Amino acid sequence: EAHSARGMSWDEIDEHARNYLLSLLALGFDAEEGELYRQSDNRAVQDLGFELGSKANFSEFEAIYGFDGETNISHMQSVVTQTADILYPQLVDEPKPTVIPVGPDQDPHVRLTRDLATRVRYFKVSEAFASFELDDDERRLVRAAYDALADDADDAETDVRCEDAADWLADYEPPEADRESVDLTAAKQSALDKLRAGGKEPLRPRVRFFDRNATEE
Repeated sequence: EAHSARGMSWDEIDEHARNYLLSLLALGFDAEEGELYRQSDNRAVQDLGFELGSKANFSEFEAIYGFDGETNISHMQSVVTQTADILYPQLVDEPKPTVIPVGPDQDPHVRLTRDLATRVRYFKVSEAFASFELDDDERRLVRAAYDALADDADDAETDVRCEDAADWLADYEPPEADRESVDLTAAKQSALDKLRAGGKEPLRPRVRFFDRNATEE
């Protein structure tokens, strides 16, 4: 980006990169525990950027970054390479939460990265309450059960169990507005089946990351 958009020479870029790295190390970054790489030398990042770029379109770049007919291709390529930088940690081990040290002004870029990750089926994030999967309607019902039971629990992290939620949900009647908008009868029965199968498994809100390209191997 510095070269394609701001016209910096490669020597200037190398000097800036060196200063950034020295600052990073001075702040306590452990180069043995972490990983430092040069974008142009990291084939995995380049390949990931190419895949992400195949799911992006010019209208998005135009809306987010103000690109127009005068924007050069290298500048656009730098954007998808930066999205690959953000997602690169997911390649190292497995899909996982990642902290991205950027300022508030970079929020649109992070949102684009999230959307591109979903489009290439790289990973998906969803709300969960236990080890089993829930669809949107089931999740609404289980959320209602959890909220009701957590209010009376001494420790909501450990005291709310799937079987307790099943007992509560069995007698629960959703509000009329909810019953009209979705088929909660079927959702209630399937949620009850899953909660009863969960038994004494703790029930609590959590975020689940899925590797959507995973295979059985």
